Amino acid sequence: MKRKLLLILMLSLSIYAFALKVCPSDAPQMNLSYQSLNAEKLSEFTTQRNKNGKDIRENWQGIALLPWLQSLGISEWHSLKCVSYDGYEVELQRVELDNMPAFLALYHENEAIPEQDLRIIFPQTRENLWLRGVSQIVLQAYQPQPHPRYIYPWEDTKDVFGWNNGELSISELMSKAFAQSKGSLIMVDRELHPLALEYPALLADKALVESNSGSIRLKGITRVGDSPLAEIVYLQCGPFAYVKKGCLSQLTELGMALGWDWTDIRLTSLKNTNKKIQDRQKAIKLGKETYLELR
Repeated sequence: MKRKLLLILMLSLSIYAFALKVCPSDAPQMNLSYQSLNAEKLSEFTTQRNKNGKDIRENWQGIALLPWLQSLGISEWHSLKCVSYDGYEVELQRVELDNMPAFLALYHENEAIPEQDLRIIFPQTRENLWLRGVSQIVLQAYQPQPHPRYIYPWEDTKDVFGWNNGELSISELMSKAFAQSKGSLIMVDRELHPLALEYPALLADKALVESNSGSIRLKGITRVGDSPLAEIVYLQCGPFAYVKKGCLSQLTELGMALGWDWTDIRLTSLKNTNKKIQDRQKAIKLGKETYLELR
């Protein structure tokens, strides 16, 4: 009897030790056993790489990552971090994964991959982005960034940024609007969805597009996960930000979507001469060459 209990205990510990941990941003951690992973629908995929001057083609079977996460009820997340047993990490933005296949590999050349050696594979990327021995998949919500020091009305400043046939490249925007050659571009759309993307890694070939009505959208990225990316009303990088005039009355809500702590922020409306013209929680009407300062 004691021996049977000991075997059950050892089996339970073994399953727990090698369970794949899936950590949603807004729900308890899930511990998924090797057996339950093998019961999922598997997809076949191939990879090609060059090693020591030789082209290598390999065949795999695994779980398509995004549909699987969706089936687990995990849909609202901003970035995904995979962690291996030895502490190595790979992190990708949601918008990257929306545009490329990703798999949790369980079989390699028809051979089962041991549970401690399961792999995250992105067939369209270099091998150094793959992860071997995955132990955790962490789904991360939008991470609040420091609030800007200065906020400018978009309509009063946009014409100096170098538009070309209704398009403004993100490289021009970063240079002329933010005086930055790299950094995290923070955006909020009209539905108050926050989005932070790295330039140049994810935005080097992207642009803002302005319609005849004056609405601006991000060309090349129309969805973030399950949510359509609506008209952009707020842009920030570093200490500078721009907001559509029609959304100035929503500045408190915009800040809350971005994770600002309004109890520690003093909002002042200033002219370019640095003359203070009002001091209040919200500034609704701003004329040309007027901006907001947040301290």
